[in-house]
Amino acid sequence: MKIVNKDLNKITFDNFKKKQDFLDGQNSIRYNIYRTVLFFEIYFNNNYGYFLSSEGGN
Repeated sequence: MKIVNKDLNKITFDNFKKKQDFLDGQNSIRYNIYRTVLFFEIYFNNNYGYFLSSEGGN
């Protein structure tokens, strides 16, 4: 029984670790998209601001 319990704990921990890695990956993807969008907003406001409406500010 002890061996089975150890295996169950290990499986649970592995699943938890996989879920954490997945969430970390999701967060980094979301962060990269956010950073890219922010960069393009700043870049376009600085260089092509007169093409866009002044809604976004300077």
